[in-house]
Amino acid sequence: ILHSYKLVEKTAHRPFLPKFGKLAKFSFNIRYAVLIFVALVAVPAYVAQGMNDFVYGGETMGASPGTQLYADEQAIDAQFGRSNLLMALYPNTSMVKEGQLSDELENLSYVKSVTSLSNTLPKGIPTSMVPKSELKDLHTDRYARMMIYIRTKGESELAFRASDEIQAIVKKYYPKDSYVIGETPSTQDIKTTINGDYNVVDLLSLAGVAVIYAITFKSALIPLLLLIPVEMTVFLDMIFPYLAGSSLVFMGYLIVSNIILGATDDYGILITTTYLNFRGRMDRKQAFIKTIAMCTPSIISSAMILSGAGYILYFTSSIRAIGDLGHLVGRGALLSIMLMIFLLPAILYLFDKPIIYGQLRHVQHLERLREMKKEKPVLRKGGLKNFCKQLKNFLQGVFRFGKIRQK
Repeated sequence: ILHSYKLVEKTAHRPFLPKFGKLAKFSFNIRYAVLIFVALVAVPAYVAQGMNDFVYGGETMGASPGTQLYADEQAIDAQFGRSNLLMALYPNTSMVKEGQLSDELENLSYVKSVTSLSNTLPKGIPTSMVPKSELKDLHTDRYARMMIYIRTKGESELAFRASDEIQAIVKKYYPKDSYVIGETPSTQDIKTTINGDYNVVDLLSLAGVAVIYAITFKSALIPLLLLIPVEMTVFLDMIFPYLAGSSLVFMGYLIVSNIILGATDDYGILITTTYLNFRGRMDRKQAFIKTIAMCTPSIISSAMILSGAGYILYFTSSIRAIGDLGHLVGRGALLSIMLMIFLLPAILYLFDKPIIYGQLRHVQHLERLREMKKEKPVLRKGGLKNFCKQLKNFLQGVFRFGKIRQK
């Protein structure tokens, strides 16, 4: 920029964005209405975003609508019926017990078929008469395997209930060293693990953001106030999928939440810093209006780039899951503009007195530290050298005086 400033000046044009003085005055006039609205929708928005239908497994991206794999699976299901494979592993101890387990599983309404050695071998033929090479797919020396096909998707509430019931039945016959594996049990494990980890990570990320705010503004109150519009942006963005009844890819939800969190944090720091600067030389109403008028162009420019990229992805992607992520990003950026222009200044205006009091306390503390530094004795440059020289001369004088007295 420094080397090309002449070219920048030659190609400069008039600002395309209008002045935002009227918008700032409008935001000031409706400040209390905005605060009341946010107070009313905060709890429902938090509850609704947590009730979204999240998907976790391998079908969320690779086999979602719009992919070739999804089209192939639909064609296979139309021809042969839906089929979801679960595999039971259990100790190879008794063919009779295995046969009882196989029969009980086959009687379940959602089970399509069960394949085990006990229901494959004709009755009356012992396993000793069958070559081991033919048995290895279903029996080994220690473990036996049973393939269970059920009429469900890989990930759905029905699939989860079926998996839980099948696992309970297997555990009834083989309480120890038995396992049920497959896409559905794996997805259940992922869901349980991710949900537990996400709660911890979410709290840590919010704590990290609050610490950054506290260091930036030297205040304990400002971080709490800035987190309100940041979190409300995420909550409101996630309401729409819940109201539409559509499912969300959980990993995508995490990514979008962090993108919106990072973008909104920057806008919050910009607005708060500008408000405090103006507040140092004018009243809170003027600081409110001046802050919005000055910060809105920067916020709109940044957020519209993010929103435009998200909506381009939404309208151009043939994979629905990826398009939905773009929609979340685009809508979240637009919501961040509205909340930063209308909500955050209203919060700063409402809590103006404690904010300014805290800032004054910090300034007074810095002044006291400066006064203490001034009162401290400071060793001048070369002072140590001069001190050593004077000490040397003094000792030499004492030594000479002692010699004279002896004479």
